[in-house]
Amino acid sequence: MEKHRRVIDTGRIFFEVKSIFDYRKSYHFDNLLRKSIASLYFEGGYNPEVDDILQSIKPIIRRKINEEISNYNKYKSYLRFYWSPEDEDILIGSACPLPTDDKVDLKNKEILGNAFLLESILTELEPDIFEVLCKQTLKELGCQFTGKTRTTADGGVDFFGTLILHEIKDSPFTRKIGLIHNAKVHFIGQAKRYALTNAIAPQHIREFLGSALLLEFTQGWNLQKELAIENLPPKYLMPKDPVIWLFFSTSFATINARNLANSLGIYFQDGEDISRWLALNPLSKCNQDKNELYFELTKWLAS
Repeated sequence: MEKHRRVIDTGRIFFEVKSIFDYRKSYHFDNLLRKSIASLYFEGGYNPEVDDILQSIKPIIRRKINEEISNYNKYKSYLRFYWSPEDEDILIGSACPLPTDDKVDLKNKEILGNAFLLESILTELEPDIFEVLCKQTLKELGCQFTGKTRTTADGGVDFFGTLILHEIKDSPFTRKIGLIHNAKVHFIGQAKRYALTNAIAPQHIREFLGSALLLEFTQGWNLQKELAIENLPPKYLMPKDPVIWLFFSTSFATINARNLANSLGIYFQDGEDISRWLALNPLSKCNQDKNELYFELTKWLAS
C-alpha cells in the first residue's frame, strides 16, 4: 500500500474491529472499519485517506471475519457475531436483541450479553485474582479440596483441586461396600490473565507441558517443596494419582495452540469459555449490567 505512504497492518485492524465491536449491537461493516482505521492511524479523527485504506483492506478483513466465524462454528459453543442474511455488509452481534416474544430466547440473549461483559471484566482482574477465580471454578465444579500456589516459585502451576469420588452426591463410589471408594482425581492448572488480543500460542502450551512433566517426575511429588503450597493434606498427590491438566486464559488460543493442547490431553479454556460458564452458572441471576456483574463476581470469589 505504497500510495498511502504508511504500513497498514491488517491484523491490528482486525483486532481493533473486534475490540470496539459491542456484541449486543449490529454495525455496518464500512462504519466499523472506518472507526478502526481512524483509531489506529489518525488518532480517531477524520482523514480522507481512511476511505482509500478501507477499500484496499475491506476484502482482507472480511475474509478474516469469515475465518473467525468458521472457527467458532467448529470449536465454540456460541458465535460472537454473524453476517445479516438480508445485507452482506451488516455485522450482527450474537447478543443483539432481536424482536421476539420468546421469553426463553430473551433470557438466553441476556445471559450471552453477560458473557461478553464478563469477558471484558476478566481482562481487568489482577493476575493473582484470576488465579483465585480459576481455583474457585474448581470448587464450584465439585472439587472438595482446592487452592492456588504462591505468586513466586510456583513451578509453572497456578491452581489445583481434588475431586474425591466417594464424596460426590449419588456417586456409586459412595456405597459403603463400594470398590475403590477412596479414589480421587486431581486438577492442576496454569492461569494466564492476558489482554483479549494477546493470543495463547503453541509455545505457551509447550512450556506448560514442560512444567507438567517436571512436576510429574519430581521425586515423591513433593508439592510443598516444589510449588510452595502450604497446608496440603498428607500424601496429597501420589506418584500414580490420576491428574487432569488445565490451561485457563482470559484471551484466546490460536488454532495451532488449541490443536496442540487437545493432542496432549491438556484442557484449554479461554476467556469466552470461562465467561460463558460464569454467566450460565454462578452469575446466572445477574442483570445485564457490568457494575452488577463485577460486584457479584467479587462476592463469588470471596465465598
